[in-house]
Amino acid sequence: MTMKHLLTAGVTACALCALATPKVNPQTFDFSQNETSGLVTLAYELSEPGVVTVDFQTNGVSMGAVFREGLTGDYNALFGAGPHAITFDPFTNAAFQALGKVVSNVTAVLTAWATNAPPPWMVVDLDTPSNVTYYADESWFPVPMTNDIYKTDKLVMRRIPAANKTYRLGAPYNSYSSEKGKCWNPLSTARPVILTKDYYIGIFPVTQAQYRKINGSLPSGESWTDQTDSGLRPVGNLSYSRIRGMGTDYCWPSSGHNVASGTFMDELRKHSGVMFDLPTDAQWEIACRAGNGAAFNNSCNDWEDDSSVGTIAWYTKNSSAQTHPVGMKEPNAWGLYDMHGNVWECVLDLYPVYNGAYAKSSALEIDPVGTTESENGNSDGSERGLQRGGSYADAASALRSARRQFYPRWTPSQDQGFRLCCPAEAR
Repeated sequence: MTMKHLLTAGVTACALCALATPKVNPQTFDFSQNETSGLVTLAYELSEPGVVTVDFQTNGVSMGAVFREGLTGDYNALFGAGPHAITFDPFTNAAFQALGKVVSNVTAVLTAWATNAPPPWMVVDLDTPSNVTYYADESWFPVPMTNDIYKTDKLVMRRIPAANKTYRLGAPYNSYSSEKGKCWNPLSTARPVILTKDYYIGIFPVTQAQYRKINGSLPSGESWTDQTDSGLRPVGNLSYSRIRGMGTDYCWPSSGHNVASGTFMDELRKHSGVMFDLPTDAQWEIACRAGNGAAFNNSCNDWEDDSSVGTIAWYTKNSSAQTHPVGMKEPNAWGLYDMHGNVWECVLDLYPVYNGAYAKSSALEIDPVGTTESENGNSDGSERGLQRGGSYADAASALRSARRQFYPRWTPSQDQGFRLCCPAEAR
């Protein structure tokens, strides 16, 4: 069976945003097979730097991840302009072998993604520095995203399609009717926001195993470290200062994304080359809701409905007063797990200061950064942090998408963890 006469090839490009969109020049695309070795080569040339993904399709439908096993070369990562190649031996791929003569229906499709509009999924290897991989679809992962490898040795980030869309944050004032009970408060006022850029956010909160990979050890006093599944549980007993540092040089929003040397965020940035940080308050809630306006991101508005809340969250009714491995409950519509319950998640913003204007405001905000240090009442933002999502130790009402919680940033807490965020820019 000679593959070069049976496989066909295709090229495509994602057209997005202000940066130059990379293109695979059809005139440079060569899809050939060595007559002696049987090795197939996909040679191509990029017009601009970009991320390249490759798929095998039949009748316009992806054949799945198993058909990409054994590929080597320039794909699923960021590459510069110029010539590139991907090689593949179809005779060592069991999935291709099982097709037999049906191989004649297969098309190889290359897709080029702009650096400021990369694929929806990004995976960071915590063992190998600067090893970042991209996937165009969840089904393209070599193993399911809930596999333990993505909770221990790697970080999976989901691109959130937020750019230039209007999202509603907070709870409606008349939430007696829309969410069971009196859930509205002045610091959860419903308001529209627009973010001007997409961003990546972790599909899980950071686990004990992931934290140890980067930091070398767990926070002092961390609980549940002696369980067989300890590494899969969200890391806790953390303060904001351990995560990214405190003080006037590292305070959001005045100091932007500056982080203190030696903190977890600093070490992760040096390892990965990715500008990781905590999400802003707006980024967190947009990601949590995934377009859902109900109290919880599974459309539940009744926090006394344990059968519904329990499908997405660990909380007082089902947690046995402890954290649990991430990714065990149902994800939201964007594939994010544990946005409700398990551990509170720190965000960049300071806790809002109540005043009558804030309580009644419904003005559109663009790229909100939250309360400033002076508005918050202290120069370095140390006293009034903001966390979201609720925890294993909370009642369901504390887990709502709109709920905000105050905490002192210098104080670690066992039920306090975090989720990673970074710009949607290829690295």
